[in-house]
Amino acid sequence: MSVSMQRGVVSSAPYARLPDKDEEAVNGRAAPPPRTKMQLMGRAWRSVWPVGAIGIRVRFGVSVLLLLTGKVLDLAPPFALKLVVDDLTAPAGPKFPLVGLLLFGISRFLSACVGELRNIVYATVSANAERIVALDVLEHLLNLSFRYHISRKTGSVLRSVSRGASSFSDVIRIFLFQFCPVILQVVLVCTLLLVRFDWWFALITFLSITLYVVYTIFTTGWRDKHRRHLADKDNAFNQRAVDCLLNYETVKYFNAEEHEKRRYDIALREYRDASILSQQSLSVLNMGQNFIISIGVTSAMFLAADQVSRGEQSVGDFMMIQQFILTLYTPLGFLGTYWRMINQALVDVESMLNILEENVEVKDIPLAPSLHVDKAHIEFRNVSFSYKPGQPLLKGISFEVKPGQTVALVGASGAGKSTIGRLLYRFFDVTDGQILIDGQNIAHVSQQSLRRSIGIVPQDCVLFNDSFAYNIGYGIKSRQLTDASMDDIVAAAKAASIHDFIMSQPEGYETKCGERGLRLSGGERQRIAIARAILKNPAIMLYDEATSSLDTITEQAIQSSLTEIAKGRSVLCVAHRLSTVVNSSRIIVLKDGEIAESGTHNELLARNGIYADMWRRQQNQAQLEGSLADLDRPLRS
Repeated sequence: MSVSMQRGVVSSAPYARLPDKDEEAVNGRAAPPPRTKMQLMGRAWRSVWPVGAIGIRVRFGVSVLLLLTGKVLDLAPPFALKLVVDDLTAPAGPKFPLVGLLLFGISRFLSACVGELRNIVYATVSANAERIVALDVLEHLLNLSFRYHISRKTGSVLRSVSRGASSFSDVIRIFLFQFCPVILQVVLVCTLLLVRFDWWFALITFLSITLYVVYTIFTTGWRDKHRRHLADKDNAFNQRAVDCLLNYETVKYFNAEEHEKRRYDIALREYRDASILSQQSLSVLNMGQNFIISIGVTSAMFLAADQVSRGEQSVGDFMMIQQFILTLYTPLGFLGTYWRMINQALVDVESMLNILEENVEVKDIPLAPSLHVDKAHIEFRNVSFSYKPGQPLLKGISFEVKPGQTVALVGASGAGKSTIGRLLYRFFDVTDGQILIDGQNIAHVSQQSLRRSIGIVPQDCVLFNDSFAYNIGYGIKSRQLTDASMDDIVAAAKAASIHDFIMSQPEGYETKCGERGLRLSGGERQRIAIARAILKNPAIMLYDEATSSLDTITEQAIQSSLTEIAKGRSVLCVAHRLSTVVNSSRIIVLKDGEIAESGTHNELLARNGIYADMWRRQQNQAQLEGSLADLDRPLRS
């Protein structure tokens, strides 16, 4: 997937996208206008006619050829039926219609076989298109900024992806192999009626079909707003359920089951109302279509019966005309259904395109070189950052992490500590200033090489619903090597003091961790994160409040592991508990997006400023918790 050119300097990087109305309010830019059906069809066409895929194009061409062959074969059964009836009603007496019956059976069989063969050939085209689109959208979603993923509802995005991936090929399949054959059959039958019979047959058929198509298109266009509204409500109630289940524990903590049921019921009622409106509009469409079809068929039959009664046509001709009209109007009755299916698929295609065309906020410059890390010297040089214009979160931050040093960032919540870590990983581009590693601006090197050089132990390690081996081995993925060997995984687990726990599980390293790793305790997940970092073996480590959610005993055990893997590496540590950073080479105190204080633990205590006040508060809190624990012991004994 290609990426467009990024601005050459960091200071001119744009603010990241904000979702929907917030984006319009901040940037003064409205959402892109809805795409036309032709634009959507054109984009879908490229998925089944990919550039350079000769085999896929050949299969597509063969599918079209088989379609045309099948439509020609569909004209044979009415002719065969005419031969049968004429033989049975011959003036000289009835005779056995062998030729007509054989022609009827063979033509129907061949027509069905050609149709199934077409499906077999096109299956590869369809599956390939779905695979390419799904792969493209996953790649694009992974390239989108951190801001996009925290501002979008995952359930809605996944639903759009699941429906949209298949819709790219479905819209072409429905249009080309279901909708267009009906139109082709109309042309063939009208031409045949015009050449073989009275031109009135062709005129009646053509006018009724034209009226049917025009009515269907206009009425379906009117229904589009109802279908879009229904799709929105469908996404809404599914997202409501996803949110509820993802926050299962929170719901239980606050006894909010009834509240969630009410919220879900409101969403279901809105979906029900939208569904009723959609069904009512469908009924209006179907009634109009049936009225037009009935008028057309009845008129043609009156004309045919009149000509037979006057001896101008045979009974076989009457049956052939009837069969032609029935074979025409039967699929025509599904024309509206096909058109609705096309429109629904186009809605899903548009939803997918909205994701695929979402702006990639953080991009590599053209031919970006790889980051070469020698000493792992980190420098933040006058860095400013804003999530929204006019609301700066960081203001001219400057500091260094010299090779082998551990620099800690502390401060109140919202001071910008974790944001600095995200900027180092380049989840966002800075609004102003530069971030340098060994003198190289991280905005001018490839993101892959940057992130390959940094390891992280986050506040809450989210795990894949896979084995311990897979989750620990994930640490080697960024090095673009083959999968980690079991020896490497076991060595990393032992270094992180998680090996014994894993071996106590029923299937050892092949035991599943559960969705998001929620079957494990916080300390166990943190040790998995440490094992990943050890396996990754980066030159730079980032600890993002790695022990803030753990109890004191677990924190002390984890802290010793963190200290061990920090040896010989440059470490940036975002901390809430000051006791974990007292031995840091330097401690930076952030306040309101600026550096308020900086120094070692003892230097900052001597200044008796913000850090000293934070230290006293946390020490008093620790003493209070210890006293309460002492008081609690006799009560339990």
